[in-house]
Amino acid sequence: MNPNHRVRLWISLLLAMTVPMAGSLFYFVVLAGTPLGNAIFLFTKLFLVFWPIAAIALTTGFHRTGMAFDWRKHFHALPLGGLSGLLIAGAIILLYLFTPLGEYVRLHAHDVRVKVEEIGVLEHYILFGIFVSMVHSFLEEYYWRWFVFGSLDRLVRPLPAYFLANLAFAAHHYVILGCYFSLWGAFFFGTCVGLGGALWCWMYRKQNSLAGIWLSHTLVDLAIFSIGYNLIFG
Repeated sequence: MNPNHRVRLWISLLLAMTVPMAGSLFYFVVLAGTPLGNAIFLFTKLFLVFWPIAAIALTTGFHRTGMAFDWRKHFHALPLGGLSGLLIAGAIILLYLFTPLGEYVRLHAHDVRVKVEEIGVLEHYILFGIFVSMVHSFLEEYYWRWFVFGSLDRLVRPLPAYFLANLAFAAHHYVILGCYFSLWGAFFFGTCVGLGGALWCWMYRKQNSLAGIWLSHTLVDLAIFSIGYNLIFG
């Protein structure tokens, strides 16, 4: 890669790895439920959509081109995605139902309901959960796995690529989870998110497809929103 393009890609990645965390700090904590907070939320989500495209425009020879054209590759990625998603989702629900971790989560049911009401999705929780699980999960995979991890995998050795990509992926989840749980609870659950992201990075690196990891991510999110429903309305 041209050194100039390499520098540009690093700059674009640094922004990509920090903007989601900074945005969540404002739209979910400092300015939650306010018009300005909603505007920052919209900006952050639009950033996730368009920043990778802008970054690619500033560089050349971007990795893994032609991803959308080999349908057999994507189809073959689905079984592992479905299996991993079901295993993780099942583990989450079992831990919630039958372990002290679930008791800890249930102690924060009031905080979850207050926050969901504050951000204005309480009355549309089911639709919101379906949208996040099926649509937003694809946006995250496109952004975090295809762009952030895919670019880092091109710039550094695999281990630093995994670490940096998933530390950034976990970072904005630490902020959001901190609104519901104690510092250690947010750290534990946020780190679990990062480990899940590492698995999806590995799957993406192995399969060069978003199909399987999107399915896996969707199933995991559906399990989490099901628990959220139980906490809020149960």
